[in-house]
Amino acid sequence: MLDIAELHERATGVRVCKTLPCGDDYIILLDYYEASQAKLRANLRRLKMTGEVVWMASAPGSSDIFINVDLRGGRLVAWTWEGFMMTVDHDTGRVDEAVSTK
Repeated sequence: MLDIAELHERATGVRVCKTLPCGDDYIILLDYYEASQAKLRANLRRLKMTGEVVWMASAPGSSDIFINVDLRGGRLVAWTWEGFMMTVDHDTGRVDEAVSTK
């Protein structure tokens, strides 16, 4: 049986580099290089166990992309190529807070 990452890789053609459990769903991060090459800027996603997409998030900025994601203290935190650390809402995928790390 395929896992959620394999299902989404087959659907997008882009490797999933990180999977985090989020309640009954999963947060996945598509490989930033492969996603940018495939023009999939929304490389941070929440998926149901069935593989259905709940939301997709893009890093703010026309050329920025998410490179890492983690759960910290119950909060979803994501980092971008251009040096931002962002708190992302679990339910909507909306960026709540962004801080430059440079």
